[in-house]
Amino acid sequence: MANATFPLISQQDQKLTIAGDPGDNDITLLKLVHTDADFANGTGMNQAVNIEFSLPASQGGDKTPKAASLIRGRKAVNNDWFTGSSGSTNFNGQLEFFTRKNDALQRRTTLDQDGMFIVHNGGGGANIRLDGMTAGGGTHYIELSSNLSGHTSGAYNALKTNLNDLHFDAGGVYTGYISGNTGFNDVSDQSLKENVVLIDGALNKVEQLQGRYFTWINENQSDDRQIGFIAQEVEAVVPELVSTSETGIKGLSYGKATALLVEAIKEQQVVIQALQSRIEVLEQG
Repeated sequence: MANATFPLISQQDQKLTIAGDPGDNDITLLKLVHTDADFANGTGMNQAVNIEFSLPASQGGDKTPKAASLIRGRKAVNNDWFTGSSGSTNFNGQLEFFTRKNDALQRRTTLDQDGMFIVHNGGGGANIRLDGMTAGGGTHYIELSSNLSGHTSGAYNALKTNLNDLHFDAGGVYTGYISGNTGFNDVSDQSLKENVVLIDGALNKVEQLQGRYFTWINENQSDDRQIGFIAQEVEAVVPELVSTSETGIKGLSYGKATALLVEAIKEQQVVIQALQSRIEVLEQG
């Protein structure tokens, strides 16, 4: 196969065909076709260039070639070929990639005019997978998928891995991981911390916090009543729980509030025990 030659058998204005097969020289292997037949709209501008990679349909008597895969350069979907005035050369184009499954070519991915890489569902779950990574002597993958485990294919979006843990790194810092056993976990190892001191005045801080009911302003979010805190109000009392994003929007680490609540309960328990002791003394008197 390495020594096989594939002669150019035809070259026309709109078609370039390269053919050849070590066992049967009339099999077309590659075609470059300029066509508007598949996307004609009557204007003659809705054109495409196809690069077809063909293989025999079978290894038996019928060796009619079929495109095993296809790369198509064409006008952008739902976009006029010419976006400027008549005669303008300002046009939008995209690349589409097809593979054959169940004897039919199916569009798999598109690189559009804005540089967006799109994976097409095709009636099932679409996936983008980074595969073949190694960890602990085995291989694993990370996948953006519409196949959520335990649910119908294509029904829900998911970030997946076949390892038990999925780790997160932001700004060069290991921030946490999702475990198949314990869910979301913030990094909290003692070896990563210094200047460790006990939280003081926790009960007083908790007494200043205000739990709120609210609804979201964004119409894309649910209009159901929510429960939580206002970040600016919390920042005035416990600034360690609040952070500000690069966009200026403030966020709240609800999980970290647990440490404050634990110490507040312990302080409150000291007060309760002191009162119980006084009651016992009074009852005995």
